[in-house]
Amino acid sequence: MIYLIAIFLFVCPSFYWIGQELRQAQEMFFQLMTMVLLGASVFVPTVRQIKFNKISLWLGIFFFWAMALYVISRCQLGFNYVCNLFFALILYIIVIKYVKKTDIKFLFKVILGVIMFNLIIIISQYLGYYTINTITNNPNGTDYMGLFGLKAAMGIYMVFGICVLSTFSWWLPLLLLVPVAVSMST
Repeated sequence: MIYLIAIFLFVCPSFYWIGQELRQAQEMFFQLMTMVLLGASVFVPTVRQIKFNKISLWLGIFFFWAMALYVISRCQLGFNYVCNLFFALILYIIVIKYVKKTDIKFLFKVILGVIMFNLIIIISQYLGYYTINTITNNPNGTDYMGLFGLKAAMGIYMVFGICVLSTFSWWLPLLLLVPVAVSMST
């Protein structure tokens, strides 16, 4: 199960389906891969039972608040938001049930692998070689977004990478401030 979660972490941020808008393709992959993880979880014994805690309580309240807002808007606005929130809760439950403390370093290394690959692509884009994002929203070759196709998504992932990388070193996370600045994400 840990390898499926690792594949999810590696592919989900950079997934692109030719002929489809990037945002929709990544959202579809997130939803489908979460369904795959849920389906696979039926066949894999759990590592631990989920205990009631404050985080689960607040996540549940937040989900029902989002559902209430969706119903109040007469089910006209926010279906994708509520649907993605539901899939995120499923993903949270799967990770809590199947990821052991010993697996966290492995998953951090997968995330750092995505970041390193992204940095290599950003450098190649800076040097004028656009291997990936010529088909997305970068026809002029002016945005350096690496794998992600969306500068904001790249910035968010890099900030997440700063947190992950800080578990290995105190000075290496500073290097990721450069792609965060390039992404112009706030």
